[in-house]
Amino acid sequence: MTVISLPASFSSATGSSTAGAFSTAGASATGVSSAAASSTGASGSGKTVLLRELASESQKYFTNIYHLEKLASQGNKRSCVATLCNLWSPIRELLAKTTEAKLQGLKASQFSFNRKGGRCEHCKGLGTIPFFLPPLPPSEIICPDCRGRRFDSLILGVRFNSYNAHQILELSIESATKLFEFSPILAPKLKALNMIGLGYLSLGQGSNSLSGGEHRRIQLAAILEKCLSLDADLPQTVVLLDDPTAALHPQDAVLLQDCFLELRRAQLTMILSSHNPQMITLADSLWSINQKESVE
Repeated sequence: MTVISLPASFSSATGSSTAGAFSTAGASATGVSSAAASSTGASGSGKTVLLRELASESQKYFTNIYHLEKLASQGNKRSCVATLCNLWSPIRELLAKTTEAKLQGLKASQFSFNRKGGRCEHCKGLGTIPFFLPPLPPSEIICPDCRGRRFDSLILGVRFNSYNAHQILELSIESATKLFEFSPILAPKLKALNMIGLGYLSLGQGSNSLSGGEHRRIQLAAILEKCLSLDADLPQTVVLLDDPTAALHPQDAVLLQDCFLELRRAQLTMILSSHNPQMITLADSLWSINQKESVE
């Protein structure tokens, strides 16, 4: 591993600095050579800024650029794993194409639990309703109308491979992978979620009940899914990740390392900002950013 010390003022504004960084990471003006680089440094030293500048500069060297920054919003009550991972829309399309749905004149939009037309209106598609019993704190109980199934009886009568909308939402990601393995849209997404260690989550689990580590892995799976697609040109792809192991359990970091190793073998270029030893060991070169001048 090559260790390079960079000043905190390292910036594309310094002329050839960013180009030099890409040369270190394996990119050149004439072509790209698969490589991985990791930047380390104290908080506030400029690791995030460096990644942003490299993401902008990478257009000169790469066709596909995927940049993941800090942990984003952690969802809300009306979203679930299926909606957060962009799985529910293609599943609704599949349900709407069934014979039962066509006979009833149902459209894909009616299989949404976030809008009128097919959801249970008593609980507004949540499956639960608020329950107040002073002096106890507010809680929730199963909706007495849909009994927690979110949809009305007409929607629940439509089945895809013997599963209705509620039963599909009850499936784990691992089980859903087998059910939708034929789908060119769903299969890569579900495979990525499984590879990242989220196969135990149910599709209908509320996004506001997920841990920070689970949200982080969902973000990482979104990038992994793009890299796993059949038409992905990995030698012309760069992935820039800002602290990819944030909020992850050490065992989950090992799974992430295995995923990255597989992509590295497929000639993917990665640039990471991380202090995690498991991530740093992936790097061909290590950029150490400090507050003082660069030490040769």
